[in-house]
Amino acid sequence: KFSARFSMLIGSIFYITYLLAFIYPNTTVLWIFSILLGFGAALVWTGQGVFLSINSNDENIDRNSSIFFTIENSTMIWGNIYLFYIWKGAERITSEIRIPFFVVFSVIMAIGSVLLVFLRKWPVEEKGNDDDDSGDADVDEHENEDADKAEA
Repeated sequence: KFSARFSMLIGSIFYITYLLAFIYPNTTVLWIFSILLGFGAALVWTGQGVFLSINSNDENIDRNSSIFFTIENSTMIWGNIYLFYIWKGAERITSEIRIPFFVVFSVIMAIGSVLLVFLRKWPVEEKGNDDDDSGDADVDEHENEDADKAEA
């Protein structure tokens, strides 16, 4: 089993390689990296969902989800502002415009990927149990708590 952090890290590498494929675009290469991006996206979004649910509880899951999706959606604003100013007035996207764009965003994504390593460890790991990296113990505890509440 992989931890959610590791899944997100590996998945983010697929996103970076997909962006890098646009530096010197080739139809076949773009198709291949698009397919690989599908696998990477599955790793990222599954890992994100697991990480968010394991590190949240009933009191803060709404807040944590809102913070995540606000940050995630704000990236569209910043990317478009960058494009507006850099490509302003360009009638044709040349390699002098395209290459710096994809390099800059690939570097930003690489920095973000490195930062994934510093995300909070699983609650199980924090308690000193290094044998289980999956977080399943916490999930089972929460399921048992929910079952106890339902019986009461």
